[in-house]
Amino acid sequence: MIRFIPLLLCAAPLFIMSPTAQAEEPAAQKPQLYDYNGTPVDPLCFMNNHGTEDKPVYPTQFCDGEGLRSTGESVLDETRFVSTVYEEEYFDPETDERETYRGFIGYRAHGHVETDEGGYELVTLVENGGGSGVFSSLMLLETLRDETEQTTKFRRHEILATGDRCVGGIRDASVDQGYVNYSVHATMYDLMFASGDPDRDFLKSGPIDKISSCAICCYAELHYDMNGLTKVTFPEERWQPEESNEPASCVENIVDLNVSNGISTFTPEEFHFLARELEHTCLGRVEGEE
Repeated sequence: MIRFIPLLLCAAPLFIMSPTAQAEEPAAQKPQLYDYNGTPVDPLCFMNNHGTEDKPVYPTQFCDGEGLRSTGESVLDETRFVSTVYEEEYFDPETDERETYRGFIGYRAHGHVETDEGGYELVTLVENGGGSGVFSSLMLLETLRDETEQTTKFRRHEILATGDRCVGGIRDASVDQGYVNYSVHATMYDLMFASGDPDRDFLKSGPIDKISSCAICCYAELHYDMNGLTKVTFPEERWQPEESNEPASCVENIVDLNVSNGISTFTPEEFHFLARELEHTCLGRVEGEE
């Protein structure tokens, strides 16, 4: 069995909570954002961009209409997300026909954070445009409050993470004592790129291409703060490769040996050594190869 000795890491927080946000979060925190008058923001507002492509500005009122409407249904966990199913009409000029698409969108506001650049809301957005993908993004939003017009809008400041289900999809996020913490789902394939330089020649072809990267093949969870990777965890319930897939089965055998012996969480340093062992044993990397 590959055994790793836990290491203690210390890092200074990048984010400092604002004075109004230092109290402990209630057990059942409401996930809403609010408009100028204190009304919860409709999820459809995130489908309306009043800014630029790089810095979209989302309104907080009058977000339906013009072929876009909510059905009143919700498919996401209502204790964690404000969400709705929607229908959107699209006119195809080539066929001169109107088509209706059905999808869903939802968000969760995790809390307020203060940085050297200003204060932002940490928000997870989950959306599906009618296909099989369920895309999630973790964003910092800047609040734009106009006292004259008595309106509130949100401008996207930064995207911290984004993905499709098991391919980097947001698992959880929080603001805790000045730290922004979040975790994402990872496939076995994506996991191999999480340690060291992802552009290494060794990772560009070969046995690694046989390892699955399907969007429903959740294998591990990558945990981050604003300074980078903090730990890697392997859940007991994870994607299982077919026996005929020798590189993936080899990876699973080594991971399972560790998890079965109570070693399911790895610090970045520990995971670096585990990843190199997986590359060497299962993918044929030779010493010195990058």
